[in-house]
Amino acid sequence: MKKIEDEDMRRAQLGLGHSYSRQKCATDVNRQDKPIIQTIALIEQLDKNINTFVMRLKEWFSWHFPELTKIVNDNNIFTKLVNHIEKRENINDDLKEELTSILLDDEKAQQVIDAAKISMGQELSETDCIQIKKFSSRCQELIEFRESLTEYLKQRMNAVAPNLSALIGDIVGSKLISHAGGLTNLSKYPASTIQILGAEKALFRALKTKGKTPKYGLIFNSTFIGRAN
Repeated sequence: MKKIEDEDMRRAQLGLGHSYSRQKCATDVNRQDKPIIQTIALIEQLDKNINTFVMRLKEWFSWHFPELTKIVNDNNIFTKLVNHIEKRENINDDLKEELTSILLDDEKAQQVIDAAKISMGQELSETDCIQIKKFSSRCQELIEFRESLTEYLKQRMNAVAPNLSALIGDIVGSKLISHAGGLTNLSKYPASTIQILGAEKALFRALKTKGKTPKYGLIFNSTFIGRAN
């Protein structure tokens, strides 16, 4: 120990201090909500993109088979169906079982077959058919990715904010965390602030014009709030 000088001790203490601080930063509980904020932002962006893409797909395919959009309303089922049938001419009575497995409804499957026989749509060229199939498969991938993200968000919310998740749901809870800038900030807010989180524009406009202030913000998306008298 005699060989150890004061400078060596100072360096060792400094290194230990840095290592300790680095470890504390790496396991900071306040950072655990960052993936939730990013995931809910990505889900909201995906929702917009999926709606836009499926709308384009419906418009494009409606030139060929306009009756299909009236029979099938669900975006996920519509993209699966377009990807499977490719063109109207492929639909026949032999395909009924496959259509039923996609539509999950025997009656609707029969409606699609009947509509294909008397459809007023124009013919599709081979190149158009290939592009529509590619586009529908890409839309399907986005929908599946969105579903996997929702499952990941559920797991993160159960790990980081189980009480909030149980009380108000994963989606609304994660939106509140994102809007507040973190779980710690949200936990410090009074009830009146949480009530109108997400309705700040309407609140300031009401205060400026001396009109009615908004009752709820983001929490209005909760079924409990929506069902309240």
